[in-house]
Amino acid sequence: MRLRKAVLSVVTALLSANAAPQAIDSLDPNSPDHEYDKCMGKYGFAECQAWAGPQGAARYDAPSVTAQVIARQQYGGMIPLFEPASKLATSEWIPTYAGVAGPRGPYTRVAKAWVRRADAVLNTDFRRVVGCWPIRFAVIPEEGLDEHPGWVNFTVKGIASARTAGQLPVQYGVQRTYFARGIFTVRHNKDMLHDYYGSGTLDYEGKVVKYLGETVLKEGKQVRWFGPKELEGCKEIPTVDDTRVPKQRWPKKERGG
Repeated sequence: MRLRKAVLSVVTALLSANAAPQAIDSLDPNSPDHEYDKCMGKYGFAECQAWAGPQGAARYDAPSVTAQVIARQQYGGMIPLFEPASKLATSEWIPTYAGVAGPRGPYTRVAKAWVRRADAVLNTDFRRVVGCWPIRFAVIPEEGLDEHPGWVNFTVKGIASARTAGQLPVQYGVQRTYFARGIFTVRHNKDMLHDYYGSGTLDYEGKVVKYLGETVLKEGKQVRWFGPKELEGCKEIPTVDDTRVPKQRWPKKERGG
């Protein structure tokens, strides 16, 4: 699955190479990353990942700010979870893992780690955009997306759609945008395999959008903005209501763990 691979690649790319005292070889069946696999298999990727908040997120080797930092995640980067977000929303610390150096090379050992809840955005944090959405158009900078147009149009109310050869893809349809602490996601109302946009970071003042918190979209070519006229009167960009992301179906054929 493409998004799952993206989660893992972002995680691996951003981890430090510091040794961790309790790290286990990644091939070991008791390796902590298998707990993430189990969560993914049961609940799907949206519930089993968090996003680093605007200040980034440190991964500690114990649930304490005085513990050793073994990895750092940049803003918008993905953090794998052992339990679904719905069970972690009120936790002070979130258990996760970090890849570290081992005898076989960099990131070949895995250590259990903790992230402060205050530094992470969970699936339960997102709220529906209802106005003052500044992005008019955004591209998904990936090739070969199955049946996906590769780009998304928005209204100022955060309603998202895309067309292929003049037709709205039946399996995608019209979707809604959700936002939390500078991170946005566009969700299908039922099927998580047909979300328009996994996640991105929004810096309206700097006019910067990063896909999955990593790839900067090029102004004009990959992202376009609504102008002052469309956003006139907006005191907060964007505005949201209390509606959370929809509970989505996780097809049995995709489950595992």
